[in-house]
Amino acid sequence: MADKYLAKAKEVVPVFDRRLGESRYLVGDIATAADLFLAPIAFNFPAVPGLREIGEASPNLARWMREMSERPRMKATLPEPIAARAA
Repeated sequence: MADKYLAKAKEVVPVFDRRLGESRYLVGDIATAADLFLAPIAFNFPAVPGLREIGEASPNLARWMREMSERPRMKATLPEPIAARAA
């Protein structure tokens, strides 16, 4: 089952990465619900084998994650990363 979803991520994440190469956020120059929905998912990529590598191969997604993580309201609501919870 995990392989199925990892394959889907390999297909979908490059689409996000290309889009983020065209604009600051997913829908344009301001953050929208689309960005807020993707953020908690993407922020856990580094903790998940397979997803980590997909994230590392997505420079625009990495830039977006850095910018999103600096937003005051994101800082206030970011979940604890999966790796930290497991420790």
